[in-house]
Amino acid sequence: MAVPTSYSNKTARQIDAEAAQWAARMDRGPLEPDQEKQFLAWLGEDVRCMGAYGRMRAIALSSERARALGPDFDPAAFESQTGLGARFGAALPRRRMLQLGGAIAATALIGVAGSWEVLRIAAALPPARARPRWSR
Repeated sequence: MAVPTSYSNKTARQIDAEAAQWAARMDRGPLEPDQEKQFLAWLGEDVRCMGAYGRMRAIALSSERARALGPDFDPAAFESQTGLGARFGAALPRRRMLQLGGAIAATALIGVAGSWEVLRIAAALPPARARPRWSR
């Protein structure tokens, strides 16, 4: 499929509505060959179609995950019941953990490099007995 490079006369709302229809059709099952051709033609008619379709699929997947929790699921009751919300809410976010890990790795690297340099310089010096008296 070629990437579209033009805009149609459709509004963003029209494209979003069509994308929602295509996403719903895809959720019902695989497309027939003629429907698949129509879908690919629709994707190719406007550069905004692919983004709109991606957004609608993301919404559909998100709602499927929520539906999997069941109709009786109450997030507030779940958090207060198990205490998981308090425990995980206090946890560091992923980005902060990566920053902390990077800082630790950089500190370790500097420490190893510094030790290596001290040992290299110490190995280049003559033994203590061979040094002049003024350097002791």
